[in-house]
Amino acid sequence: MPRRFDAAPELEAVAERLGWPPVDPGAGDGWLRGWRATPDTLVTWWEDPETDVGYAVVDGPQAPAADAAIREGMDVLGPDGYAAAVAGEHTPMGRGHMLLAVAMAAPAAPDATVGAVMAEALADDNPYVRRYALLAAGVLGWDDLLAAAAAIATTDPEPAVRATAAEVLADR
Repeated sequence: MPRRFDAAPELEAVAERLGWPPVDPGAGDGWLRGWRATPDTLVTWWEDPETDVGYAVVDGPQAPAADAAIREGMDVLGPDGYAAAVAGEHTPMGRGHMLLAVAMAAPAAPDATVGAVMAEALADDNPYVRRYALLAAGVLGWDDLLAAAAAIATTDPEPAVRATAAEVLADR
């Protein structure tokens, strides 16, 4: 998962530097941009329609090598940097987008590091950040985060935050 919200140009620069030819998506493909890392390995750029978070997918027998080349060439969000990535954003919108990126990068099973980042954001002073944290909790779908969303749906002082919590829970 890229650390920047819109990292497609950064990935494109890596692909150009490595000489990976561009590939256009075909009818029915869900990805937006693609590059042929090797004749049988494809790197594609996707954007999640619910969160607008962009991410790369590498498929093919040479995927580990292509993934390593991407990680060397661009700033990638990993578990050791989740908290710092959110804290490093200085606007509520930036923090919100990074919370969604963390949710997209997180493992499927509950994770203590991600849980701590989300818990802090759910208690943030800024209602915009709390709303994005709720959306991220919905992406993750972990029981403890959904329980927190249920509590927030009735206790948060901001009506918009309570409404977002209710929407997240209704989507489950």
